[in-house]
Amino acid sequence: MYRLPSLEADGEDCLKLARKWLQGCLTWHNATCSPDQDVELPTRIVDVGPPDGFGMPKVIESGGKHARFLALGYCWGTVPFYNLSVATMTEAMTSLHFDRLPATVRDAILLTRQLGFRYL
Repeated sequence: MYRLPSLEADGEDCLKLARKWLQGCLTWHNATCSPDQDVELPTRIVDVGPPDGFGMPKVIESGGKHARFLALGYCWGTVPFYNLSVATMTEAMTSLHFDRLPATVRDAILLTRQLGFRYL
């Protein structure tokens, strides 16, 4: 029930399941997650780029901008991982290199684009 049907997060089966989960969330939490309402973005957020995938994802400072976005919650584990820090901020605001991101985050970026959202 909670496992993706394929190893490829951008595959059609995974996309269909993600759309189903998103619709379920919007149905059950309609009072707090209105699908047609933009909300104030967090201070820093990942701009995943356009759905065609030609834009590199990058961290932006939202400046109070309002839009729709998806949030990703997962266990980061104990292995050292790429994170946003003073040392990585300038580079992250230019582009996030896929090869440095955990597979979970790479998959989330791909699905965010395919679900029609710009921000993660």
